[in-house]
Amino acid sequence: MEKSKKTGAKKKMTKVVEPTPKKKDNKQLKATILGIALMVAAVGLGVGTYAYYQSTLSGTVSGSITAWSFLVNNEAETFTATLGDLYPGKTGQVELNLSADASGLDVDAVISFSGLTNWPANLHLYQDANHTELITPGTTTISRTITAGHHDTVTIYYEWPYGTSVEDGPTTNQTASFKITVVGTQKEQ
Repeated sequence: MEKSKKTGAKKKMTKVVEPTPKKKDNKQLKATILGIALMVAAVGLGVGTYAYYQSTLSGTVSGSITAWSFLVNNEAETFTATLGDLYPGKTGQVELNLSADASGLDVDAVISFSGLTNWPANLHLYQDANHTELITPGTTTISRTITAGHHDTVTIYYEWPYGTSVEDGPTTNQTASFKITVVGTQKEQ
């Protein structure tokens, strides 16, 4: 801005203002750049997220445990059987009912004998009614396979023959006994 050096009259001066960027225009520029950046990011994310279908599922796999049941004379743990009154000349039998009636699996059963107590020397146990297959406690075993849902009966025969010799063994009013162990095992399928 210069003053005119003319004599006499004063000239009026006009101020020329050069345009300067406005703050409002800077904000608008920044907003435009930010908007473009957000659109580019949204497009990039959109392509990654929506470029394919995806499903995630979870489930449970289960199976039903097959029933296991093995009973001897309707008992699951211990059982008893009786020979009745014993005396020379007595014969009889004891039945063992092996049951897989409530089982979903076949059962292999093994019967073993042991523990003679107050046992008369001439009282014998047999596997057959003809008294030809002797049961020797501690040695003899009897095996059976019982089909699932069925049962089987094993009969133990006994005989105390009447003879001409005096019995050398327990006295009267004693209880003669032996132990039977029956092991039931799932048959390999």
